[in-house]
Amino acid sequence: MVTALWTSWILLNSPWLGKFNAKKHFLKRGAQCIKRMTSLVMKKTTAFYRFISSIIIVLICLFLLYQFFFRQKNSVVTINGMPVPEDEYKLHLSSSIAITYNYFHHKYGAKDHDDFWTTSYEGEVPLEYVKAKTNEKLIHIKVLQKLAIEEGLIHVFHYDDFLVQWDEDNRRGKATHEAGGIIYGPIENSIRNYYNYLFSNLVIKLKRKLNQTRFAASDSTLKSYYETIKGEYFRYTPSIKVAYLEFPYKSSSQKEIALKEAHAAQKRVLEGAAVEALTGEFPLAHYGRVTYSDTALIYGEENPDRVRRKLALQLNPGDIKVLYTQESMNSGIYLMQCLGRSPERTLAFSTVKQDVLWYYQEAKYSKLVDSLKQNAVVRFNQTLYQSIKIR
Repeated sequence: MVTALWTSWILLNSPWLGKFNAKKHFLKRGAQCIKRMTSLVMKKTTAFYRFISSIIIVLICLFLLYQFFFRQKNSVVTINGMPVPEDEYKLHLSSSIAITYNYFHHKYGAKDHDDFWTTSYEGEVPLEYVKAKTNEKLIHIKVLQKLAIEEGLIHVFHYDDFLVQWDEDNRRGKATHEAGGIIYGPIENSIRNYYNYLFSNLVIKLKRKLNQTRFAASDSTLKSYYETIKGEYFRYTPSIKVAYLEFPYKSSSQKEIALKEAHAAQKRVLEGAAVEALTGEFPLAHYGRVTYSDTALIYGEENPDRVRRKLALQLNPGDIKVLYTQESMNSGIYLMQCLGRSPERTLAFSTVKQDVLWYYQEAKYSKLVDSLKQNAVVRFNQTLYQSIKIR
């Protein structure tokens, strides 16, 4: 009996497990089994029962070790000790295929062909590129899953366990639908959608937990942080008045023409012409004169007034500039003249305290995640990794 317990202890405390950062998980599972078995053994008085129970304890430990090393051996990569099997790796690789095609098409004019994935384009190979993108994504996912384990939100993540959960969830959804029940969302999820759904929910829970613990902040901490960010986030211009000519375009060739027209109009204004008087010389341009107030809400990401106000805020009184935004293709080139601008103001800490807290916690979270990714221990199974092809 003593020999069996000693053997079990050695197995569970093996440096092999520590090396792969899986020791804690297996110690928990093994310790629970051993505790129950030891309790049972101590109640038995015969040597026979003690012998059989000792063998069972050792077999349990060996089974746990087999599970661990089997998963390690059949993993494409381990990230902080968390194994990524081939199916999970290919799941994330497949989601990066489209952006890889897009990247090589726009940068090199590459088109899909039989040897596309292994062709070198000025030193860049699509297969290497898509794998690098996949690795970046998986490192991000695994460090957050590991952090969630440390924070007690999940016990462990294994892809085969996830597949069982996905199948069970789809079965429940289908059964509920067939029974006339209400289903919020799709009746059945694809593996990718379900993976993303679980992960996004896990991140939400993780951030909530961290905000309540590691990232909790006192008023004095927030006030100090407010002083460092107020210029970027909480300064505003109460009002600005501009006159403008808008030269619209809907294609890259039209944009070039509009840009030339706008610069020609700018030259005329600098020579003394009034902006509103130039509509006759430039019939394609639209004239406008407007005062933007910071308190006026402008809805819609591509609302022309939102775009114009953003451009206007780049001007100081007396400025006459040609401005445009890269955010929308179907936009316009503007010749703008600033007719007046009120002095900038800063929102008081008391009115933006909750916003400051949000910015503070977001910055802390980003810094933590970046640190975890930079320090992640990544080990590839080169045989499996090199064997993965797109086609």
